[in-house]
Formats: sequence, structure tokens, C-alpha cells
Amino acid sequence: MPEITIKNFDRSLPDHFVVKLEEAAEKGWWRDVLEDRELVIALRGKSLNVYWKGQSIFKVEAGPLALRASTHEKFLLDPKLSGQIAFDGERFDVTALGTKAFLKSYEGPKSIALMKRAAGIYSGKEKSGCHSIAIANPQVVDVEIALPGTVERNEPGDEITSPRIDLLALEPQGTDKARLVFWEAKDFKNPELGSIRSRLPSPVLAQIATYRAILEAYRPDLEKSYTRLCSNLRRIRGAAGQAVHPLVDEVAIGARTVTLGDTPQVNLLVFGFDAGQKQHADWQAHRAALEHALASDGGRLYAVGDPRGKRLSL
Repeated sequence: MPEITIKNFDRSLPDHFVVKLEEAAEKGWWRDVLEDRELVIALRGKSLNVYWKGQSIFKVEAGPLALRASTHEKFLLDPKLSGQIAFDGERFDVTALGTKAFLKSYEGPKSIALMKRAAGIYSGKEKSGCHSIAIANPQVVDVEIALPGTVERNEPGDEITSPRIDLLALEPQGTDKARLVFWEAKDFKNPELGSIRSRLPSPVLAQIATYRAILEAYRPDLEKSYTRLCSNLRRIRGAAGQAVHPLVDEVAIGARTVTLGDTPQVNLLVFGFDAGQKQHADWQAHRAALEHALASDGGRLYAVGDPRGKRLSL
């Protein structure tokens, strides 16, 4: 399988792109995106993604004169469709669908609402859970973080696949630093969590160890990139009269410096269990084993049944 080496890491946007975002924030679809605080905006260096439950409903780039946006065709399929389609045994009569099946024009926030409904169909439990955590924690500054390094792809031209961490949040370190703290999220039923009954190490621990090694190797890039990214976020939100989290603001104005800490911290977030599963002896024992293993490298585990509205523990 061919390999590609990504030589650097930078999620921040160039100034000309931020200027276009500031200009577009006055009115129109981009202003509507900013006003919808259930959406997650993730910067990608030369572009940005607007996420709903792990699905990118907009990819935005800087065009020559204005913003250039795109969306996947599946998010334009009107979720309100409810009629019957005639079938003669060989063909489906889809003639009428050409005029009513897809959203053809943007009509304000209600169009975004329809796109969210369509996108939600494709979102799994882990993506939805991560989204809930991200919108409840404004100190989360990035999601779906594709890490740099040597990655693989199946064939030339295929989309590059690389290790991805689910969430990145800022945490205060002293009075003058903001630490980058990464979170890997798993649904309770994900087999990568492992089991106390298994004699094999939990796969998620090896996954986190790989993440930590990559993060350490790209420490300078990460710290510089997320410093600039905080400034980007402050300007983007500020153009719509919105404030960012105090830690993001303090990094943006230079009151705090971004750091990975002495060693990169990758925590584990587990959700999707009920009260009975939470109290089960096997999970209690396995949770203790995971907490011990994570703590040995400076990490921690946060287990919550329903992730909606939950704040990341400090």
C-alpha cells in the first residue's frame, strides 16, 4: 500500500481568507452559520469545514473575490419527502423528483435546518457524541484532527487517510499558558475499548500511544498552528459580534502561550452506556484498568452515559 509523508501541520487560515470570512459575516448564509451555535466550525489550513454531528455540511474556501463553498449532494436531499413513487415492475417513476427532491436555493436558516436533518441520517453514535461535547465546551478549538506523519492510501488519487483524534480543547496551565489537550472518543460498545475479560491490551491504548508519539514529533508545528488558529477564531467570531472562550481569547491577544505540556496529553472519552452498564462489575474493573494505564502517561478517562450538555472535566 503506497505511503505519503505529510511534512508539516498547520490548521490556521491565511490572513486573506480570514478577511473574506469577516466581510461575509455581515449577512447571508455565512452569517447564518455563525449564528447557529449548534454547528462546529473547524479550520483546515486552506479551507474550513462546518460540521453537524460529524458530517461536514459545508466546505468553505477563499475564492478570488469572495468565499467559495460546497456541500455533498446527499445533504441537499429534502428530508421532508414523503410521497409514494409508482413502480411498474421495471421502472420507478421519478419524473417529479427532479423538481422537488433537492434543495435548489438557499432560503436562510431553514435551509440549514433541512441540511442538518439530512446530515443527521449519516451520523453514528461516536460522531454525534463528539459533536454534543464540542458544542457544550467552547474551549474545544478543533475536531476530527488529522495528524501529520506517514500515512497510507489505497491507490494514487485516493483520499489520504491519516490518524485522526476526535477533539482538541484548551486547558489553563498556570497563569500564562494554555495547554493543548486531546480527546479520543469511543462509544461504550466499541470493541477498541477492550474488555477486562480479554487477555489482550485494549486497542485504544495503543491508538493513544501512537497519537502521543506523533504529537511529540510535531510539537513546534502544533503550538504555532494553534496559536494562530485561536487568533483566527477570535476574528471570525468577532466579526459577528460573538465572543470566544476566555482561554481562546487570551491566546489570541498574547496573554497566554500555547503548549503541549511536558508530554502530549491524550485523554479517553467514553459515552453511550446506561445506569446498569455503568455499575456492572466488568466495566468497573475495566474502567479502573484503563484509568491506571492512561494515568501512567499523564492521561485521564472521562466516562459519561449521555454526552449531551456535558462539560469536559478539568
